[in-house]
Amino acid sequence: MSEQPSKSQRAFIEAYRDGLGSRAAACLSEDEIRSGAMQVAARVDREIERMQRAGDLKAVNTSYRDYRLKTSARGEKILRYAEWIERYKTNLIREIVANLR
Repeated sequence: MSEQPSKSQRAFIEAYRDGLGSRAAACLSEDEIRSGAMQVAARVDREIERMQRAGDLKAVNTSYRDYRLKTSARGEKILRYAEWIERYKTNLIREIVANLR
């Protein structure tokens, strides 16, 4: 039996499944979906790391700042940057997979 995915990995797997769409996802095994999700997540991680090294995360950081300001104005709890960036990665995974269809 394979080890259980982490909370982040589960979110990435669900985003991958969503991006595929229900019909395409139904044609794949759970192992194929998990493997595909982890490959796309690794691609996203590499790109974010590349952007960090190049100083190109300004747009991402501006998005986080805007999120903080809007959320704070509504009196809601603000996610820490690490939690927010995980959601950002999850959304990127969903978009990448949907655009590959």
